[in-house]
Amino acid sequence: MRMRMTLLALACGCCSLLSAQQSTYQSLFDKAMKYVSKDSLQQAESYFMKAMKLEPTNPHNALIFSNIGNIQIRAGERKKAIESYSMALNTMPDLAEAIRQRATLYMQENDYNKAYIDYSHLLDIDANDTTAMLYRAFISKTRRDYKQARNDYENLIRLAPGHLEGNLGLALLDQKEKRYRESMDIMNRLIERNPSNSVLYSARADIEVDMGNPDLALLDLESAIKWNGKNPDNYIARAQIYVAQKKKTFAKKDLDKAVTLGVPRPSLKELYDACK
Repeated sequence: MRMRMTLLALACGCCSLLSAQQSTYQSLFDKAMKYVSKDSLQQAESYFMKAMKLEPTNPHNALIFSNIGNIQIRAGERKKAIESYSMALNTMPDLAEAIRQRATLYMQENDYNKAYIDYSHLLDIDANDTTAMLYRAFISKTRRDYKQARNDYENLIRLAPGHLEGNLGLALLDQKEKRYRESMDIMNRLIERNPSNSVLYSARADIEVDMGNPDLALLDLESAIKWNGKNPDNYIARAQIYVAQKKKTFAKKDLDKAVTLGVPRPSLKELYDACK
């Protein structure tokens, strides 16, 4: 009887200890999140680490690693953030937010191969993830896998017909494959819907140059500059056309403007030489 009472007391004590430990884990997590909301990132990371040390096998540690990754991004520690998201995914391989954040970091690090794997994983989880489609299409285009890029762009547009970046990506892919008519059709529709978007005029001008229509390109670059006069690329693109047309004075004026907007003059040496 005494033995039975001892075992019962021991069992109750273990349950109480486990309950207290779980309560402490949750309280540490809650404190960390409170510090995150206050932008006190070092304190938040400290409490997350304490919670994981308390229960190293708790499956919710994946969420803690993911939150630590978010903190490290805000602190500008991209490589550490990648490691944290990877640790989260070791525990929860299909934690979509961690995959997405890691893919974004891989893109910023120009590690397109790893980003491609993560975006493909996201599409395995959710076949209608338009953001993953957009970035996988972009990576496929840089790999010259135009078939895969087109497939992703077309699927994206099927799901979101008005998606600006998706339509622009498809137009630029058509340009790459010299399907100029299709490319111009898309660009005309985009500009009709977004008449003050300078990027679209710049993109259409580039297509018009490829098609051998520099005068039309000049009109579009004028519109691009009208809507965004602080993008030096537009002045450089226009200077290149002026150089080809032997309008050296106009070309030099645009090059000088690009320099005032922050482009290093030595990087434009070849164009400046052509203006002499």
